[in-house]
Amino acid sequence: MEISRFAETAEEKGSRGLRGSLPFLQTRRSTTILRTLRLQGQSAIEYAVLIAVAVSALVGMSVYIKRGVSGKLRAAADSVGEPYHPRQTDADMTLRIISNTTTEATLLKDQPVSDGTADVMVTTITINGPDTTTKTGTETVGPLGTDLWQR
Repeated sequence: MEISRFAETAEEKGSRGLRGSLPFLQTRRSTTILRTLRLQGQSAIEYAVLIAVAVSALVGMSVYIKRGVSGKLRAAADSVGEPYHPRQTDADMTLRIISNTTTEATLLKDQPVSDGTADVMVTTITINGPDTTTKTGTETVGPLGTDLWQR
């Protein structure tokens, strides 16, 4: 019922007041429904704000995500090695390897083998420390074409 009808009904009732009237219950019910709708609307707005905050955080972090992915891709490409083309690569390189190893060779006479006995040389190589590899010079790779894969 409408509020004006409620007001008329309240005046008609007189001494009974608002408690005993049916329009009062309907108005109370509509107030409860409005309150429920208002709370549902507030929840929807809260969800929208939460989603907007999450999206803005992802957009703000996209620069850092791109940099991280780019770094991982660069590291993977660097681990594969330098570009090389047999006809387009010009190199002037010096490779120096420093290694601290001990080699020991022992000759064992008359050792049993499948055909009888024989003298056997046993070689033991011991690595005493870390190896150091130094590569110096220049390397130039020309344009990579498809001429290698043509028949």
